[in-house]
Amino acid sequence: MGIEITFYRNVENSNGEPYESLMGIYTFKGNMTEEQAISSAIEQFQNKHKVSSWQDIAHGYHVR
Repeated sequence: MGIEITFYRNVENSNGEPYESLMGIYTFKGNMTEEQAISSAIEQFQNKHKVSSWQDIAHGYHVR
């Protein structure tokens, strides 16, 4: 079983209704702990988007 981390940003649709806009999905398989997966996903997300903190552009993440 793997761990999936999804980053999102809260936005409003054209009707003014809030929703979570998906910004990235990172999947990890093997013997990785949840904490290791989160740390790795954050590092990859920040590198991809060239930001020093994931919170500069995303509002949160989900772990599954």
